[in-house]
Amino acid sequence: MNTQMYLEELTLALSALHTGQREAIVNAVRAECEQKMADGMSEEDVLKSMPSAQILARRKIVEHNYRDLKTSFSPRGFWRWLLALGGLAVANFALFVPAITWLSILFAGFFSALMMYGSGVMLTASAVSGNQQFKLDVPAHMLQLGDIHEHRREVRHGQIIAGGSEIAVVAATSEPPQPGTGMTKDEGATKLEFTFRQTALPRISSGIFLIILSFLTAWVMIKLSALSWRGLVAYLRWNRQVLQSA
Repeated sequence: MNTQMYLEELTLALSALHTGQREAIVNAVRAECEQKMADGMSEEDVLKSMPSAQILARRKIVEHNYRDLKTSFSPRGFWRWLLALGGLAVANFALFVPAITWLSILFAGFFSALMMYGSGVMLTASAVSGNQQFKLDVPAHMLQLGDIHEHRREVRHGQIIAGGSEIAVVAATSEPPQPGTGMTKDEGATKLEFTFRQTALPRISSGIFLIILSFLTAWVMIKLSALSWRGLVAYLRWNRQVLQSA
């Protein structure tokens, strides 16, 4: 091994440091080797007097990290860093409520898109099949009209109106669990019954419109979510830059 090979191995071992720091260490070691050879030592003796490139690199990295740590935790630097951290904490706290509100809007948008898609599919399928009624049974813990007593059913009626015209009448029935079945209060059943008032063609038009609107809403929500993620990443990078510059 000659001096050049030793310096190349040292450069590779110092890859954890920045380019400028690495070059400064390699240049200092090169100058030390040249000075020893100028004093009359052979290149072989110079390399024998030096520690291995790996050991020397570890020493230099430890020394560099110690100097950075000592500088960062000086009393003045510590108070600057603490002040920056406090300012960021206040800023993050002030943005917490708007962030939660924005997340709620995104969630409501995705949920609305899902509901419009399901409604559109139901309207289109019922119109194509020629059915005027559509029944759906769901567990009571998923949809319950109110506090159902042990031996009492609750029935509620409602209307689905779109575009100023009535599409369907909804009858929702919540039934308590039957005595002796071992079912708990939340294990009753809720039945939804849709009775459509419109003819087939208006229902198909309404269903297709809802499906298209659901895809458009989902697309907008996806775009807004992507922009929100980019903004979050940029905000976190700004937080890191503030702490690093303190």
